[in-house]
Amino acid sequence: MQEEHSIEKSIIGACHDVNEMRAGKMREKPIDEFLTELKSMIEEEKSHASYGDAAFRGGRQVLR
Repeated sequence: MQEEHSIEKSIIGACHDVNEMRAGKMREKPIDEFLTELKSMIEEEKSHASYGDAAFRGGRQVLR
């Protein structure tokens, strides 16, 4: 349940950021900065993935 809550917070935060950018209160991020953030988020998700999430990591799931 904690994970869903953080996803919800991320979406709300992103919407807030877009509104701030549209209003001129926040600068738009350059694409390379955005991609760097995105890559780090993906790596963080991979590190938190459980063994059952093998498909997410690109691996195969082994039945025992």
